[in-house]
Amino acid sequence: MSKKRKFVADGVFFAELNEVLKRELAEDGYSEVEVRVTPIRTEIIIRATRTQNVLGTSASETEYTSASDTEDSESKEFVLNLDHSNFHETVNKHNFIIVEFYAPWCGHSKKLAAEYKKAASVLSSHDPLVTLAKIDASVETNKGLTSEFEISGFPTIKILRNGKKHIQEYKRPRDAEGIVTYLKKQSGPASAEIKSVEDANALIDGEKIIVVGVFLEFSGEKFENFTALTKKLRSDYEFGHTLDAKLLPRGESSVTGLIVRLFKPFDEFVVDFQDFNVDALEEFVEEASTPIVTLFNNDPSNQPFVIKFFNNPNAKPK
Repeated sequence: MSKKRKFVADGVFFAELNEVLKRELAEDGYSEVEVRVTPIRTEIIIRATRTQNVLGTSASETEYTSASDTEDSESKEFVLNLDHSNFHETVNKHNFIIVEFYAPWCGHSKKLAAEYKKAASVLSSHDPLVTLAKIDASVETNKGLTSEFEISGFPTIKILRNGKKHIQEYKRPRDAEGIVTYLKKQSGPASAEIKSVEDANALIDGEKIIVVGVFLEFSGEKFENFTALTKKLRSDYEFGHTLDAKLLPRGESSVTGLIVRLFKPFDEFVVDFQDFNVDALEEFVEEASTPIVTLFNNDPSNQPFVIKFFNNPNAKPK
């Protein structure tokens, strides 16, 4: 067996698919090779034609042995390693960077590590650039940064924009595919323009909270205040804006003039608001997006509601 390739206990082996490898595989007893591309990785599927023990796993006992990632990808580190000496310099160089504060001894940090690495690999080729980084928060010399960013548990992921001018906590999926999907959206505009019914239906799917501003023109104080709100709350909510209220669900009869309409998949379907003061808008979105009854479970999408509940001095569990 070529020294370039290595097997691991679960039968997965890492390799680069090329003509040399195909020839070596044939010499080692593997006759057929195919490539399967997924959103997260490229798998090299090898059909075994003879019995060969691989760290206790017989290749003939399983129809396929899969090779995930290339040898080059395995050796290349897509997640930036930060510490107190390079943190600020690195962050200031990136308009959009994700930083994981972790502790090596933490079980949740260990569980996230592989998914975070997969996501970083996929996002490394995304345009605009999405950079993932990590910092060991248990190291004494990094404690100043954990204090600066108010890190109280591990792992905590922060979204930093424009050299720390905008800092938000990542509260969404912890699997690679979920991380990739969410961060691709986050790397784009904070609010999506709705120009057609198709645009509206794609954004307002009835499964999540959507906040839409209706305007006469995309300028002026009210539009600027709405834009400021979208940038501040974009990690928790999705936003849209339009010049035509008739494109929105129920818009043809109930929307008049400038308005902010919140769509949600619980309680009443829509809630409207017409005060465009930034603080008033934020309070409206936070209150209108909190369900009357919140389910306490491990679903990450419920986390914002649980946090709001415990931060509310008047809230009472039942």
